[in-house]
Amino acid sequence: MTQIEIFEPALCCATGVCGPEPDETLVRFGEAVRRAETELAGRVTLSRTLLNQQPMRFTQVPPVFDIIKRKGVQALPIVVVNGSVVLEGAYPTFEQIVGWSDNI
Repeated sequence: MTQIEIFEPALCCATGVCGPEPDETLVRFGEAVRRAETELAGRVTLSRTLLNQQPMRFTQVPPVFDIIKRKGVQALPIVVVNGSVVLEGAYPTFEQIVGWSDNI
């Protein structure tokens, strides 16, 4: 099973989709996550780690910690697939998630 972990900047809530004008990027990403959890059930496990909710997790994944030490939190979000960084500075699309689940 493909394990995908998204390391995100501090957000106002667990999804970042709150308030009167939510960020469209986060709305699209949330939809991609829900779709992946439904359509790729049993093939992929997705987890989201927010800096303001689980800061120690960022130090427990060496490639993520290295990126943050070099580039700062501006590098977030960082996507890790089965322990390897595959994307930084952007949220993945549903198509990318499918590709990672098919290629590993």
